[in-house]
Amino acid sequence: MREHGKSGRNFKGRVLQVVTGSTGLDDWEWGVTLFGVRPDDLKDCVYTMRFDEASMLYAEFGPFYTGLVGDLDEVLDATLA
Repeated sequence: MREHGKSGRNFKGRVLQVVTGSTGLDDWEWGVTLFGVRPDDLKDCVYTMRFDEASMLYAEFGPFYTGLVGDLDEVLDATLA
């Protein structure tokens, strides 16, 4: 797991991680929410951490959901650009 933590630290300043406990409404004990300005940073973080040694051996991943946060006009402008 040391490699997993080290991998995550490479995204400091680009990706904010929030880990929460599950409420029992799904199959997972906890959840990870990632915030970033650039979607590519989130993709790079997920791919890097998903394929490190510990994750390849022990991890089970549920579904990933993505979205944009902002005023309606900002979100529409970002998706149409």
